[in-house]
Amino acid sequence: MGSNRNYLWEEVISKFKNKIAAWGGVWLSTGGKLTLIRSVLSALPTFQASLLMAPRQIADQISCLMRNFLWNGGKGNSNRFHLVNWETVKHPIAEGGLQIRDPQQANLALGCKLLWQLISEPTHPISEILNLKYLRNRSIITFNPAPSSRGTQAWRICCKGIEFFRTHLYKIPGNGKKTLLWRDRIMGHPPLSVINKIADLRAWLRSKGIRKIEDIVEWDNKGNWQCWTLPNIPAQLENQLNYFIDAISDFTPVHKDEEDSWG
Repeated sequence: MGSNRNYLWEEVISKFKNKIAAWGGVWLSTGGKLTLIRSVLSALPTFQASLLMAPRQIADQISCLMRNFLWNGGKGNSNRFHLVNWETVKHPIAEGGLQIRDPQQANLALGCKLLWQLISEPTHPISEILNLKYLRNRSIITFNPAPSSRGTQAWRICCKGIEFFRTHLYKIPGNGKKTLLWRDRIMGHPPLSVINKIADLRAWLRSKGIRKIEDIVEWDNKGNWQCWTLPNIPAQLENQLNYFIDAISDFTPVHKDEEDSWG
């Protein structure tokens, strides 16, 4: 079998073919076939795809089976033309498509669930195994896998999805103690380090030791956020200060005793 891992997906492909063969002998409208694709065919590889990265050949084969079933699956439709490009068909309904799940993108998204588990449940047995074997206590945020990363199939799917995962990962300030003000993506916003309009103010605040959200927070006597507190800003930086205050308007921490979390 060697490095050819297509055999791991043979059972999934067989299920696709059996389902389509069972449905193909009856009259089916396009709407009926679309429902079967969304509710049954798209779900068939879910378990396998959550642990294994499907080879491109397998993903293409799954797409081909669904595509042919949509256009040719009913009785008497074997020579029917494919009326719309498949890439368009996969788009969301709001974008003019039929919202059919792309097997390769779904595979990647399911793999990202393992990365999320590493972040949100570090004491879970799977997280501990992946951390000890591959990350070796390095942060998933800064870890860069080698282009040809070796390891288990589960780890390979993590490596495939890591860039996509990091692009959409952000910090939710609890008390701000572990949220880096300049480097972290906070509440879905880009890092403040990439905003050139506050470059001089950023450098000045860093020189004053301001690195984290907690460094600029003032709490009330119940531990709730009261306001932002900053050193006296030089007059020449006041224009940048207004932009900075606007940029951090969504960064309000939850409570003095609340841990920071990920979103």
